[in-house]
Amino acid sequence: MGLTAPKPVVVGIIQDPTGRVLVACRLSTKVGGGLWEFPGGKVREGESEEAALRRELDEELGITAGRCESLPHFRADPPPSISLSFWRVHNYRGVPYGREGQDVRWCTLDDLVTLPFLPADLPIFPRLTLPSLYLISDVERLGEQLFEERLQAALLRGARLIQLREPWVYARLGAYAGRLKDLCAPYGARCLVNGDPQQVGSFADGVHLSSARLWQLSERPLSTDCVIGASCHNERDLQKAAEVGCDFAVLSPVRQTQSHPDREPLGWSRFAELAASTWLPVYALGGLKEQDCREAHQAFAQGVALRSAVFG
Repeated sequence: MGLTAPKPVVVGIIQDPTGRVLVACRLSTKVGGGLWEFPGGKVREGESEEAALRRELDEELGITAGRCESLPHFRADPPPSISLSFWRVHNYRGVPYGREGQDVRWCTLDDLVTLPFLPADLPIFPRLTLPSLYLISDVERLGEQLFEERLQAALLRGARLIQLREPWVYARLGAYAGRLKDLCAPYGARCLVNGDPQQVGSFADGVHLSSARLWQLSERPLSTDCVIGASCHNERDLQKAAEVGCDFAVLSPVRQTQSHPDREPLGWSRFAELAASTWLPVYALGGLKEQDCREAHQAFAQGVALRSAVFG
């Protein structure tokens, strides 16, 4: 007897202007009753995923979806009987409510982790908290004033995560990290410092680990209140980042770069293979621009990491 193909299921990610996410509690009559989930449902035979999502949102929540975007980089670990496809619903008409009698609520990202959620949905939580752009500082080349002007412009455009990566002694790095942290705070942006987590963790929102520092660790070096990223170049690095408990990884180089002309680029095909091998959100780095985000998402990336393309 042949194996039964998994049934396709679509899932909608709906967020309000404050970043809260719409979730629903499964009815007690359903499998997993009492557990929380993102709204959605099964795709009918002959129906496209987007059409199924629009129908399910109408049937479950009484809303008419507007622009919907496929999120191939949002990957979960569903049971073998189903395959999950995640979509972002950018806008809709109507006021969502539990049309089938289910409890529906808006949750902050912090509240999500307190709810008993369907296990298949849990792996995408980190992807909801991370932006599509990860900016890397260029202070030494530009000077502090010009760099901060360009950072301010990037923050106004929506940048929410930046890495301070400069060849400075820790005393100066710490003072400047505090300055950038204050600059980022009004926008809800976070500033990470590239360096030794035991030295920089106290004056930033988190730390970014070089691949060399990553391999010196056997466990997560900072509390879960801090964000930890890691530079990776191959599958072993990605596995190590996951074992250590990093929140995300940066995989490079995707394309040839002037800074590392001797390093063989991965290309999007190999990048996608590596990014698909881990549940960690992975940023693409190396010769990229902000416009490459869509292609990066198709290759299972959380987004792109940029330096000269933003601050150049």
